[in-house]
Amino acid sequence: MQRQLDPLRVLRFRLRRGWSSLRHLSANTARMEKDGEPNDQASLDNRIAYSPGEFATLFGKHQTWGYRQLYKGTVKAITQCGRIMIPRAEVDRLLCSAKPYDGKIGPPFVRR
Repeated sequence: MQRQLDPLRVLRFRLRRGWSSLRHLSANTARMEKDGEPNDQASLDNRIAYSPGEFATLFGKHQTWGYRQLYKGTVKAITQCGRIMIPRAEVDRLLCSAKPYDGKIGPPFVRR
C-alpha cells in the first residue's frame, strides 16, 4: 500500500529545491487526480499571492524567471511581511496585457 502524498506539500518541497516545473510531478499528480484529491495547479490557482518561484510555475518557467520579472519591474511585489509575494492581481494584469504575436523579433539585446 502506497502512502498518499499531499500535493501542496510536494510542491513546496520541490520549490524549495529549485524545481519550479510541475512536469516532475506528472505520475503522482495523475494518481492523485484519480483519487479525487486536488492537483498542484488547482491549489495554485486559488491563491491570492505567490512567491517568485510559484509565480514562475504558473507560467511554466524556472524560478529565476520569476525573480527576473521582479528586477525588471514587469511585476510588482509585496515585501512588507518579510517575504517577497506577488499578488494575484499582478498575474491577472500580466495575462490581460497579452497581444497577438505578429512574428516580428524585438529590438536587439545590447549588453552593457
